[in-house]
Amino acid sequence: MIEIEVNRTNLEKFIENISQSDKEELEYTFKDKYGEKFIEICLKEKNIWFLADKNSTPLAIGGIQYFGKDNLIFGKIWLLSTKNFNKNAIAVLKYVKNKIAFFKTTADVLFNHIYKTNFRFLKLLKKAGFKTKDVNACTKLFYYSKEENFDTRHTTG
Repeated sequence: MIEIEVNRTNLEKFIENISQSDKEELEYTFKDKYGEKFIEICLKEKNIWFLADKNSTPLAIGGIQYFGKDNLIFGKIWLLSTKNFNKNAIAVLKYVKNKIAFFKTTADVLFNHIYKTNFRFLKLLKKAGFKTKDVNACTKLFYYSKEENFDTRHTTG
């Protein structure tokens, strides 16, 4: 597994092979032309990493968006994968776990929302020290905080 450049060509390959669940998430978020909108955002963002197999075929892309609130540094972390992910799942999950460990040193709070049916990543997040909280019938909030009694209402940003 290797890191590859975040460029239009690699992002287009990624979108062509995106997993069904992540495609649905992008369609829900961006509606029409979800692929092009996602590519434009990725080309502008700085804190993104892109993983591929040994043949440079994209497997997963993720990142973190930092912002400050109430004297805390928040990091909204995210990850999307391709249909080829399962062939390399163990290596990708190890890489993601190491990224999360690094992000914990750069932010006071890490969080995002995840579908309740995304059992693989929920298990990884639990192993990485995240807590979860039901948001609605479909999603959970996952979060890690250096503060013991963190108010999860701050994770709406």
